[in-house]
Amino acid sequence: MPFDRASRVFDKNLGAGSLLDLGIYPALLALSFFGKPEAENICAAATFTTTDVDESCAFTFQYPRGRLALGHSTIAANTSLGAHLYGTEGTIFLHPRWHHTQKITVSHYEGRQESFRELDIPYIGRGYFYEAAHVMQCLENELFESETLPLDFTLDLVETLDAIREKVGLVY
Repeated sequence: MPFDRASRVFDKNLGAGSLLDLGIYPALLALSFFGKPEAENICAAATFTTTDVDESCAFTFQYPRGRLALGHSTIAANTSLGAHLYGTEGTIFLHPRWHHTQKITVSHYEGRQESFRELDIPYIGRGYFYEAAHVMQCLENELFESETLPLDFTLDLVETLDAIREKVGLVY
């Protein structure tokens, strides 16, 4: 992203930087699968712009039973925006842009060979279409909290991002 001191991406007063703009997505994916990591099991590093916001941020969450989640965000380069999920029996690849992917590749380990299957997923709308529709559904049903994504999950995500910020020394 070209440097522009006045841009919301580089203006510290606007909560700028790669972590809160982009890093929230890989953190969300990790929490969706494994839950909130303990603060002592979060490792993170970042590089900073001249406006003191994170230009790039990388983090690792360590979970019980040898599970790891790795995340990265940057405003310094164009990255693929795909997501890989690795397991003992295969992998799942969420094609770019993974948070509204239109294709998933599932592979299954069979000895030394892998079998692949691609799934096409039509995506309706742009941006936060599904989220807005779900909010409307909750309001119509007089729900003050989503059963699909409860408030506790959102709080866990914010606390995890705060722990990453603390580890890299990013203060607003």
